[in-house]
Amino acid sequence: MISSDCEAFVLSNPQYITGKGGHHVWIADKSTNERILIIFFEVTPPEPTKAPKRRFKVNRKYTHFAISRATNKIVDGWDYKGIDKESIKYYTAIDLKDNDRLVKDFKIVEKSKVIKSGIDPMDWNNWGNN
Repeated sequence: MISSDCEAFVLSNPQYITGKGGHHVWIADKSTNERILIIFFEVTPPEPTKAPKRRFKVNRKYTHFAISRATNKIVDGWDYKGIDKESIKYYTAIDLKDNDRLVKDFKIVEKSKVIKSGIDPMDWNNWGNN
């Protein structure tokens, strides 16, 4: 798996960090926060006439989620365990911009707070595109 390859690279090169979003993985320089590698995955949207059939489960390791201020739906998730708050803010902003989203339209919320608010992040019905 590509994310495992990124983790293996980072373990042997401590000047780098890695992370993943809904449809991509990345490696960045720890000192500059500059991304040196981003790999995007193509996701086939569900047919509009059928109920969405999900081939993938939500990653249980996700620690942070982007929630739309307009729809209160989750639009992205990340596994940022062990990463400081400033870096999380920086990387989530890049991910949202990479996906043509305005940062101000989303709130980044820790998994525990998402659950406390009554949203189950493991349920695809709580996810959306906007």
